Amino acid sequence: MSRTADLCVWVRACVCASVVGFGAGFPPFLYGQQDFVSRSGNQGGTANASTLYFPSSIAFDSTGGLCIADFRNSRVLCYDSGSTTASSVYGQPDFVSILPNQGGTASASTLYYPIGIAFDNTGGLCITDASNSRVLCYSAGNTTASRVYGQPDFVSILPNQGGTASASTLSRPSGIAFDNTGGLCITDSVNNRVLCYSAGSTTAGRVYGQLNYFSISASQGGTASASTLYNPIGIAFDSAGWLCIADSLNSRVLCYGAGSTTASRVYGQPDFVSILPNQRGAASASTLYNPIVIAFDNTRGLCITESGNSRVLCYDAGGTTASSVYGQPDFVSILPNQGGTASASTLYFPRGIAFDNTGGPCIADEGNNRVLCSRITSSSTTSSTSTSTWTSTSSTTSSSTTSSTSTSTWTSTSSTTSSTSTSTWTSTSSTTSSPTTLTNWCIGFDYSLLDKHSKAYCKMQEDKAHYHTLWEQRSGAVSGQRIANISISSVMFLLWGILGATSLVAWRRGAWSRPAPLSDPGDVFLLTETDSLLSSDELVA
Repeated sequence: MSRTADLCVWVRACVCASVVGFGAGFPPFLYGQQDFVSRSGNQGGTANASTLYFPSSIAFDSTGGLCIADFRNSRVLCYDSGSTTASSVYGQPDFVSILPNQGGTASASTLYYPIGIAFDNTGGLCITDASNSRVLCYSAGNTTASRVYGQPDFVSILPNQGGTASASTLSRPSGIAFDNTGGLCITDSVNNRVLCYSAGSTTAGRVYGQLNYFSISASQGGTASASTLYNPIGIAFDSAGWLCIADSLNSRVLCYGAGSTTASRVYGQPDFVSILPNQRGAASASTLYNPIVIAFDNTRGLCITESGNSRVLCYDAGGTTASSVYGQPDFVSILPNQGGTASASTLYFPRGIAFDNTGGPCIADEGNNRVLCSRITSSSTTSSTSTSTWTSTSSTTSSSTTSSTSTSTWTSTSSTTSSTSTSTWTSTSSTTSSPTTLTNWCIGFDYSLLDKHSKAYCKMQEDKAHYHTLWEQRSGAVSGQRIANISISSVMFLLWGILGATSLVAWRRGAWSRPAPLSDPGDVFLLTETDSLLSSDELVA
């Protein structure tokens, strides 16, 4: 078979995987919006039991009920199985209130920008209360917390309790997961570590990403390795006890054997020392750009949400090359909402993901202020047929030039519900560029088409690219950087007499040897008082 034919088969497989992902013949459940094209926070109005504003994570209880961390509304909404209107709320006194800490002091009943949620084996819910630098845990059915991690009481809110990091402190925690013994692990994002606690204890007994409990430097202040982390966010256990961590600013996911704090598997990078988004090239089935949340399905297959590529990649058990993609028509496309209007097949900075007990996925589509779910639990005999036409065109940065166009008709029928879905699609991709360009969808994109949040995201990507360029200039990692170094050195030589020897020495020690710490790119919508890019008010559309 020719290379072109191979590529067409590959693209067709990717597209079908994306379409199948939200259920052929099984209309997806939609939370937070009234239709698939709307994307305004709180549906452009006041919060209620059916709206969302930057949903960040998802968790299912044992009955099939769903809970969603509604970040910007400082609450968690929980829904009965099959309903898209919330039946209970955590963090607020009612469904219309949205003020952080209910406009007052933190307590066992308040939240301030919750990010992660997880159920324990008794049905109790735990929530990472990010801007209060704590995790709250609630007994089943109760919306007042009975246990707190990271703080000495329910009213304290300072990161690291206002002092040095320890086994009992947290600083902007995000992800949370329980192991099969009831032990709890929390991603302590700003401290660049993951803390794990024995069941019932609020003092950590194991740390990932750091050598001890008081160190907090990204990648331990040096080069990335199998034992380091840089702004970890998502976390998940599989049924065999393996732990996986989304190491977001190293653009990788690390997986650890049971009990080990040194990773033995990496997703998104070719090795344990590489850290560049999309491996410094075009997106593919083997790359990641700012992975956020991870989840295992009931076959131990792993799925990863990527805010930088506006997609979700899913991998077969044990594989590190994705076998399917959600949110994009193929593995190389990266535009939010595929460069157009939101639909049932698109994503815009996805964040959370969870599977119900039958393997149906739910994705927190943060930038579209919604959650998409594909429930495949129907046992009815209803019949439905749907037909749609889908066209996608993408332009991606790469070191080669490839062009392909393919058209196919896809039909799928379920044995449990009589239904047929036919979709005709056309996909065209063109990839050309220099391999030394840091790829992201902002490059070459018409900024006038972007809303304020997207512009902020692009600004962050420009800053990140700038830091990587400086890093490469310092290390000579790509061809031509020696010339750049000479130019910089020449300029500094001219400034020698003006600034003096002390200034020059300070410049040469100026920590340009690695990228400066950045806020989580996936958190462009989640900036709080600890972030420096934009204030919360500036992000309100």
